[in-house]
Amino acid sequence: MTDYGWVLYEQGDYSNSATWFQNAIENDTTYKDGYNGLGWSYGKLVVIDSSIKYLTKGIPFEKGDYDDTDVDNEIKAGLCFAYNARGDSGDDFLSIIFGDSVLAKTSGPLQTQWVFSHDTTLNYLDLRLTLGMSNYKIGSFTTSLDHVADIWAE
Repeated sequence: MTDYGWVLYEQGDYSNSATWFQNAIENDTTYKDGYNGLGWSYGKLVVIDSSIKYLTKGIPFEKGDYDDTDVDNEIKAGLCFAYNARGDSGDDFLSIIFGDSVLAKTSGPLQTQWVFSHDTTLNYLDLRLTLGMSNYKIGSFTTSLDHVADIWAE
């Protein structure tokens, strides 16, 4: 069910992909990638509270052995974007925590930079931009500029 949910997601059919991901987690309430897909689908539908709810629910579960995707980082990146988009008081701090976590795990000379496996146009540069905005909104201007400078350096 989740595989087909991702097919629909990649085709831009976010409403139907959400239905398939919902069915997947009803079938297996511990399937991490089902929560990942449901959270990303709701994010695309701009139902931000539901996106945050399902991405957060997926955090504690183990990734399936049969899944090559870095689901942990996809969930954290989704939460970075969702908290920034929601923009409530305190959300930017959460956006920064999740975004920094992804960048910390995917940087360095021997590691690859983060790319969303279901839309390769979305990557670590988008995370840096989001982190730049969130840092700016909390008044951390130097850190905000550092993220922007890292984007320009690419």
